[in-house]
This record gives sequence, structure tokens and C-alpha cells, in this order.
Amino acid sequence: MKICLDMDSVLADIAPVECQIIEEITGKRIGKIHIKDWDVLEYFGIDKKISYLKFWEEVWNRWTDIHPEEEYIGGKVGELMVLGQVDVVTASKGYTSEENRKKWLAKYHIPYSQFMATPYGEDKLSLDYNIWIDDSPHNAEAAIRANKSLLLYTQPWNVHVMEEGKVKRIFSLSDARRLLLENNK
Repeated sequence: MKICLDMDSVLADIAPVECQIIEEITGKRIGKIHIKDWDVLEYFGIDKKISYLKFWEEVWNRWTDIHPEEEYIGGKVGELMVLGQVDVVTASKGYTSEENRKKWLAKYHIPYSQFMATPYGEDKLSLDYNIWIDDSPHNAEAAIRANKSLLLYTQPWNVHVMEEGKVKRIFSLSDARRLLLENNK
């Protein structure tokens, strides 16, 4: 089994740092729960003030302020690795922050088979995997259309996506492991 494990907002809880940067730009104090849309810059009306490239660079330049989405994240990823190849995939190809992402993974002792950086906006579902673990509502909707297996990691910006076909909602990586084990029986 080959698993595509998304880094941002599945492993790394980047939302608090995103909120801090948004507050610095807008002066408005927001929290993760206020992020109701995947396209966060447009949602908060700052897409004309900062590009996605600069925004993500700034988020990952603050990598020491980013915490894991879950406690014991390294162990939970290790449990997934018992089931097959687990690649950490992130849309950071060409970003200077790619090295900061690797430092973050090392800091939290997160094992992986391969680290793969794709260009921002590239369709992860075109990559050669059996299962995707992701928080993107766009990827979930594309997986439904393509009849591909995706475990949707629950976040405020994807709660509107309904389980359908091979797209199942999870609340933790332990949920992912349980579902993968059930499906392999």
C-alpha cells in the first residue's frame, strides 16, 4: 500500500501561524475556527496584499512556532508505516521553506518513506498512491469524481464535504489506521 500523507494541516497545525500573519496584515484577531474556506487569503480579502507564495513562505519561516496537529504524531505515522509506504507530500516545490518543513519533521521525529515537494496547485491525485490522507476539500471532491480513496482529515474549512464513494472523514491518524486495517481484511 502506498499512502500520500499531506503535511500542512494533517501533520503540521499551521493554522495558528496563518492566523497570526493574517492579524498582522489586517489587524483583525482570528482563530483557526474562523477559517471556513480553503482559499484563506481570498476568504479574508488579503489576496491582493500578499501572494500565496509569500504567505506560505512566511508561515514556514516561523516553523519553530508550528505544532503538530496531534500528540504523539511521530508514533502515529510510524503505525501507518507498518501498513505500507508513507510519503509526506507538500506543495512546496521551489519554495525556500522546503528545508524548514524537513527540519519540522525531524523536530517531531516523524518518520516517512519519501519527502515529496510538488508545485503549488498541482493535482496530488495524479500521483501514484493507493490512498491519500488530506485536508483539502478540493482534493476530496476530486477524489469523489475520480473514485479514488481519500481520508479527509477534518478541519473547519472542509466540514461541508460529505463522505461519498471512497472518501471517508477522519478526525485523527488513529482513525486512518483503523480504517485502513478494516479495509485490508
